[in-house]
Amino acid sequence: EEDDDEPYVPQKLFSINPIEKVKFSPGNLQYNPGRNEWRFAPEQTDHIGKDNSYISPNYYGWIDLFGWGTGDNPTKTSMSYGDYKNFVDWGVNKIGDDEPNTWRSLSYNEWYYILYDRENASNLITVGRVKGNNGVILLPDNWLCPEGVDLKIGFGGDDDAYAAFQIIDEYVWEKLEDSGAIFFPACGYRQGTTIKELQESCRYWIGYWHTTTSASMFYSTAMRAALEFTFPYDGLSVRLVSTQTYE
Repeated sequence: EEDDDEPYVPQKLFSINPIEKVKFSPGNLQYNPGRNEWRFAPEQTDHIGKDNSYISPNYYGWIDLFGWGTGDNPTKTSMSYGDYKNFVDWGVNKIGDDEPNTWRSLSYNEWYYILYDRENASNLITVGRVKGNNGVILLPDNWLCPEGVDLKIGFGGDDDAYAAFQIIDEYVWEKLEDSGAIFFPACGYRQGTTIKELQESCRYWIGYWHTTTSASMFYSTAMRAALEFTFPYDGLSVRLVSTQTYE
């Protein structure tokens, strides 16, 4: 007998076009140059911060701010546009226990669909301070707020108003994370070896070169979120995805 039921679409996925969905990696991408080792941050709220200023090929700590398309040269700090013309996705590497090419970057159009074109998109994004870390929260398709949780949707009135908008403690975040919420910590960015806007702005790379002097990023403060452009030599955060059909 033919089964006419629609296939089950699980929670925790994000539509990137009318027929494909992705899941986000469990945390921001991190790299240890001395060990030549890639991993995802142990928790979504984790970020390296000012220690990114120690970036060098022989550094034995972790870094998580990378120049545009530096999947094959993650410690590059050149401030020349021409050194970043060729995008090498960070997902080509073995990350943790996952095989190479398990993960990839979102395209500009895919980011646009998540932010603006998927159903109910404007009600699936918010900001706040989560476990002491400022950032933006994306919610999956068909998201249902967990019982007992009061999550404000939207943005604050000022660029630095994350905590003023809402504070989310560890207990509440655990419930939100279980419901599929994705947190992008406000890691700021690196220029050369100087770290700027830590806990102020979220800047995440997109694999799209815009003009002769700029590449694309997902950008957010406590007041707004958008797709914008910046210098390719800036060190930004990286959050990868895996394309899903049905689990």
